[in-house]
Amino acid sequence: MPNEAEARRALLVHLGSILRTLSCVLEYEPDDRTLDSLVAAQPMLADIPLLNQVFAHMTVREFTRAILHAYCLWPQLLLDEPLDRDALAEPVCA
Repeated sequence: MPNEAEARRALLVHLGSILRTLSCVLEYEPDDRTLDSLVAAQPMLADIPLLNQVFAHMTVREFTRAILHAYCLWPQLLLDEPLDRDALAEPVCA
């Protein structure tokens, strides 16, 4: 298992990737279009792994809400000592 500094760095990189994905999705379609129709219209988004792992019928709005709910506490949790992996995973796995 990586030490805490390495784990925090990896989790921070993951958070950045999630936020970048959300930014890309919102740039192309900031409304209630479904993710599968958005990916069909913008094939370059098909290369983003997260978009292949979520429900295709989610709307952009639902996806945004889910991302914000799952990751909004991560910045604070990544600063807490000790690193609470369970608290980080809980909203993401919910």
